[in-house]
Amino acid sequence: MKPPIVEMLQKYAKSRAARLHMPGHKGELCKFDITELSFSDNLQNPQGVIEQAQRLYAKLFGAEFAHFVTNGSTAGVMALVGAGEGGFLTERASHTSVFNALKLFGRKTAVVQNGFREGKYFPVTPQQIEKGLDIYPWIKTALVTYPNYYGECCDLEAISKICKERRVALFADSAHGAHFGISPHLPPHAINFCDACTVSVHKTLPALTQSAVVLVNGQELSGRIKKQLNVFNTSSPNYMLLASIDHARYLLEKHGERAVQRLRKRLPFSENDDFTRVVIDGTLNGMVPEFCDGRRTVLIVSVFETKRNIRALLRAAVTGASEEAGTFPPSIPAALEEAFFEVKSE
Repeated sequence: MKPPIVEMLQKYAKSRAARLHMPGHKGELCKFDITELSFSDNLQNPQGVIEQAQRLYAKLFGAEFAHFVTNGSTAGVMALVGAGEGGFLTERASHTSVFNALKLFGRKTAVVQNGFREGKYFPVTPQQIEKGLDIYPWIKTALVTYPNYYGECCDLEAISKICKERRVALFADSAHGAHFGISPHLPPHAINFCDACTVSVHKTLPALTQSAVVLVNGQELSGRIKKQLNVFNTSSPNYMLLASIDHARYLLEKHGERAVQRLRKRLPFSENDDFTRVVIDGTLNGMVPEFCDGRRTVLIVSVFETKRNIRALLRAAVTGASEEAGTFPPSIPAALEEAFFEVKSE
């Protein structure tokens, strides 16, 4: 299906109408940058092209509902925590936004200590989740990371079974997994196993920065999450961000699986759960990586990566790594809040 938001913006741009509305540049900077108009729908209460685009996105990934976000997965995480019920269980390696949201909403929280070695945290295990639920029966919602920055995935299917047995809702911060589920060469999408998840479309798909989607199973939960999103989303969403989500979905639907197959043939050396996340020792010359943790360099390869970047990566892989310092990923809080309960590893 063609991208309805993109088509709406293209039609308006061609109309050359007198723009007596926001934004103040009146289309001079970008003809696609508009506001809520009679024909452009409203993200707070979508009933037109935004609703159509969200339905198409949900259908592609097998979710019941999709909610577009223009404030990034951070806003998605805030909405998940705000909509969650009872006490929370999360992991030590959660993104900073998770801890910020838990503090903001004053959620009673237990934190699982991920395995840690060689300078990095490893994915949470089903056994750790089960232990946390055994220790703290007040937990009603679990929020895990899938995948982590290194392209490593927890066993979300096993964790889902544990949560269902305990009648605990399962949410996933899948910010780095927006491209999952479109090919057998990639891990399953988080929404296959979760009640809700947030994905950063801009991280691994061809979309503009801050574009994200919250996917949900269950109408009542979807309503609660949408209510929270309307609090954390700006009331003036950027239509270029919305259109980029719509366009990324269109590209995936039309070319995604073939693109992944071609990419897999060109990147046979990656051993991560997500083969598009290339992790090497040291750093590589001639390219700008996503981050370096002091020991490893992480490179994000998009499903629709450019041939030029692939050639550069393959050349660098042959010549080897350098010892140059790199950048670092977003920090994880140095210490747990006193209000959080700790679930220690064996």
